[in-house]
Amino acid sequence: MTKVFKMKIYKSSLTPNPIPEISIASFLHSEYDPVPPSSPAFVDADTGRTITREQLRVLSAELGWSMCNGLVKLGGVKLERGDTVAIFSPNCLAYPIAVHGCFMAGLRVTVANPAYKPAELAHQFKDSSAKVIFVHPTLVPTVLSMFKSMKIGIKEVKPRIIILRYDIG
Repeated sequence: MTKVFKMKIYKSSLTPNPIPEISIASFLHSEYDPVPPSSPAFVDADTGRTITREQLRVLSAELGWSMCNGLVKLGGVKLERGDTVAIFSPNCLAYPIAVHGCFMAGLRVTVANPAYKPAELAHQFKDSSAKVIFVHPTLVPTVLSMFKSMKIGIKEVKPRIIILRYDIG
């Protein structure tokens, strides 16, 4: 005997918030954000260093603009609006700059667990159709092993790797 299930829709009793018809980057760095620009956006737990909301906006915009205009030297890998990039990093101050910068460039982002082994990372990289990977310096060996397992030569690999660093004050 086949059991028939009836679908039930549950509705929230809360008034829905309007969602503006703008990009994520525009929303996060606009008048919709009531937090002052001088407020910390991210704090590095190990060092106590911070990035203010204004620094995040400026650095992300610079990265996004550079990627859109081909100023980030990717050795021939051309990124276009709608392309996917991977980010493979533990929590660090460069991580949110990369994510927001990619959003500002109109790119899609797939974030990979920093505990991934090369085979797991390769699956996500291929499945997402990522063109390049932003990687924390400590995880470069895993990325190189991933590309090796994918049988991609070093000449093709180098332009696909962008090292995540944040060295500003």
